[in-house]
Amino acid sequence: MNALKGPFRLMFEDMRMQFYILTGITVALWLFFLVLGMSVDTFMGTLFGPYYGLFAIYPFLVYNKGYVYTLALGGTRKQFLFSMLAASGLFIVICMTVLNGIYQLNAFLLNQGIINIPLFHMGELVGSANPLLYFWVDLLWCVFLFGVSFGINSVWFYFGTVRFLLGLTGVALVVIAYLAFADLRTLFTWIVENHLVFLHVIGAVGFAAAGLSYVIMKNGPLERGGERGLFFKNKTVQD
Repeated sequence: MNALKGPFRLMFEDMRMQFYILTGITVALWLFFLVLGMSVDTFMGTLFGPYYGLFAIYPFLVYNKGYVYTLALGGTRKQFLFSMLAASGLFIVICMTVLNGIYQLNAFLLNQGIINIPLFHMGELVGSANPLLYFWVDLLWCVFLFGVSFGINSVWFYFGTVRFLLGLTGVALVVIAYLAFADLRTLFTWIVENHLVFLHVIGAVGFAAAGLSYVIMKNGPLERGGERGLFFKNKTVQD
């Protein structure tokens, strides 16, 4: 396979189909809200769900398609990881540009009195109407959703289902213990009062999770769980 071009093309084509499907769903949802607004006065719609869902769910699919196809066609794990992260970053920017374009079009039509259905945007929680800030908010949320989901799937793929579930159980017990004894009001108050800082924190968490995915999977097994144990390199495929 040709260096990064082949794997990137493979990931790009797959994500392009997802983009077309989700964009069609988002536009259809918007049109539905416009029709609904003709008979309901107090309704507020939202459109970010399909795109946010794509970047949260897609990493769960990529190891069944992109990873397997890349290695089967002679690519390496590092080529897969670079192409996956590059294609995903590109499509996050494209999707959020389209999404915010629809939001701005809806706001324009609403101000002109042509339609009467407002749309809720996650950017409203930061207390600003700046469209660039709204775009940035969507970008941070999608980086968080994609990075964390990709990180979880990388851990799952590397260690296998049984070890992953054992680890997940341990983490869940720690979280439950924390929730039982911690003062969550302080945390929620901080999130509300420092929402923009909170968004940058979760964005950084998304970047860190994506970086962790690279560290884990650059010598990952050929199949979920592998058969070389936790810390041994699988040398069947060139790194």
